[in-house]
Amino acid sequence: MRYALREHFSNALYGVLDYTAYPVGMVLVAPVMLHHLGVARYGVWAVVAAVIGAGSIIASGFGDANIQHVATQRGAGQSQLLARTVRSAMGIHLVLGLAIALLTWIFAPLMAVHMAQPGTALASDCLASLRIASLIILARALETVCVSTQRAFERYGPAVAFSIAGRILSLLFAARLATLDRGIAAILWATLAVTILSVGLQMRSLRALLRAPSLWPRFDPAALRALFQFGIFSWLLALASVVIGQADRLIAGVAMGAVAVASWALCVQISQPLYGIVSSGLHFLFPHLSARRLTSSPEKLRQMVARAFLANLLFVAAGTSALLLFGNFVLRILAGPALAAAARPVFPLIVGSTALLSLSVTAYYSLMAFDRIRTVTIVNLAAGAAMLASVVWLIPSRGMHGIALARFAYGAIALLLYFPLLLFLYPGLPTRLRKLFLQRVAHVRRRSSAVEPTHANILGIRVEALNMTRALERVASFLRRRQKGYVSVIGVHGIMEAQRNPRLAAIYAVSAITIPDGMPTVWVGRIQGCRHMERVAGPDLMLEIFRNPQFAGYSHFLYGGDPGVAPALAANLIHRFPWTRIVGTYTPPYTDLSTGEENDFIATVRHLQPDFIWVGISAPRQEAFMARYLPLLDTTLMFGVGAAFDFHTGRIKDCSAWIKHAGLQWLHRLLQDPHRLWRRYLRNNPAFLWHIMLQLTGLRTYGPVHAQPSPVQPQFTRVLPAHALADRHAELSPRHLERLIRSRS
Repeated sequence: MRYALREHFSNALYGVLDYTAYPVGMVLVAPVMLHHLGVARYGVWAVVAAVIGAGSIIASGFGDANIQHVATQRGAGQSQLLARTVRSAMGIHLVLGLAIALLTWIFAPLMAVHMAQPGTALASDCLASLRIASLIILARALETVCVSTQRAFERYGPAVAFSIAGRILSLLFAARLATLDRGIAAILWATLAVTILSVGLQMRSLRALLRAPSLWPRFDPAALRALFQFGIFSWLLALASVVIGQADRLIAGVAMGAVAVASWALCVQISQPLYGIVSSGLHFLFPHLSARRLTSSPEKLRQMVARAFLANLLFVAAGTSALLLFGNFVLRILAGPALAAAARPVFPLIVGSTALLSLSVTAYYSLMAFDRIRTVTIVNLAAGAAMLASVVWLIPSRGMHGIALARFAYGAIALLLYFPLLLFLYPGLPTRLRKLFLQRVAHVRRRSSAVEPTHANILGIRVEALNMTRALERVASFLRRRQKGYVSVIGVHGIMEAQRNPRLAAIYAVSAITIPDGMPTVWVGRIQGCRHMERVAGPDLMLEIFRNPQFAGYSHFLYGGDPGVAPALAANLIHRFPWTRIVGTYTPPYTDLSTGEENDFIATVRHLQPDFIWVGISAPRQEAFMARYLPLLDTTLMFGVGAAFDFHTGRIKDCSAWIKHAGLQWLHRLLQDPHRLWRRYLRNNPAFLWHIMLQLTGLRTYGPVHAQPSPVQPQFTRVLPAHALADRHAELSPRHLERLIRSRS
């Protein structure tokens, strides 16, 4: 397992390097090139580089077909067919590369006329450079076969190493020749030489990998048929990516002028790496699933896709957050205050649309691996058409904002790829969804007469369908009966920890009251028919109990917080609610209580006999603490309220009500304490969404852990001495009690 994770991480890292190395190199050599070539020649070099990039993408459109076919044959153990497939792919790319190179050669004079003044030295240099570029496109087309085959073997290191080395070396030659005041044609000749050398070395490495005597292009009918069935669609995708990728900038320039297109292009340039890094980092999923789709069980395939989706979600969340936090700063550095001010209003929209599109990467590669390339092509072409139609419709009334909004259409339609992916992974999903829909309709019809559920089942955890009023009534009923128990305030963090820890799930099952803390628990409860279920946060419940007159006669004990927090909280509560009786506080160590500390704490509570003990340590430690010590303490109710101590002493700032109701309080807390909380939210939030989706669609059943009639005696990590468990009503000496309270308050 560890080896597989390390291999996936390595492949992802090489994929990201392959995507970032050349653009970063272009940025680094740009000042040198601009200084020595001048603006005009540098512009020609940049345009020729763009022609090479676009031509190479179109000429290499069958690379994904080669990956899918070779990886499938490798996974099925058909090694004798690999060389035949690769040589046929070489033949296809040779023909396609020659076609694109020939078109570039033919149209080079026309392009040169528009790029430079006819009859000048720059014009002839430009024409020569474009014709050399056509040869580079041919070489890149053949290189694609080498790279794609190595990737089909999940060998991203060798595949990327030659490619990156060749491109970086060509940039170094370009910078050196520019300093020697050589022309653009000389720079392109050097680039062609480096590319041919790189392709030759990759051919040699590939021949050794396949153990083939030759890689000379071959046109095997069976292999060509298989490659064309997949490749024609992947080639259409490559062509569409080039066209659609430039269409928004072209329309912006025609409709709104050069200044508008400059600010728009700058925003796209800054946000586009979000999609590029996510797609290149997850590209290994394509050959990995292709090699296993015929041999792995459906459950194994589902696990692979689920893990990739979680990684996809985390990458997008991290990248989007970084762009929104630092994007304006980067805009000011790259473009200056004036252009940055023009770009700032649309920048968040462009980042959001890019993030939406980036979320579809897992579905894109998974469907390609499962040989659903037609579905991928249709959805992507429909998304591109919808975006272009939206641009034409919105740009007259909304300008740049209209183009930015139109990009959301592309991302939203691309997300539809997850529907055919789910249908492939879960063949019985339509039947289950239909059954779920019919059950929901029947439930709605019975809703007015049916009894509302008292609990919601959230991934197997029974959470009471409470609002603040009902929660206070439940607390009051326990106090009237003097019934001991502990109250768990549970949110996404606690639910996911219980998924990993069955003992914690059992602790939640026997809690006296399990209160919904967090909007996701409320949303799921309402879907299950708990119409009056509302969020009852631990800090809010604590304040309501101290404020409510029906609890005025009860005593309280505060356990938790950093040194000094509990006494400060006691002072704040007494100041706000003068009738409050806080009989003691205790600041525990960061580790478990020692034997002596346990004895002191139990003796203190035995003497003070508080009605409430408020436990303010982080979940799930506080739940384990309450389950363990409730039988040993002379109290009625224990409440696990987490960060309430810090909220009510001002150490953590609370957020607005609308943020809480939108389910975004976790983001507010993350921004205040990222060092401690980032790992928790990164681990729990995506996993919760995945499991809830499985539960609500009926794809997985999460049976609740049923509570026992009486609390289960917890397992001790230490054996308490006999005198600590003796008569709990024995009196302590006043001197000893005073020393204990002063040392802990």
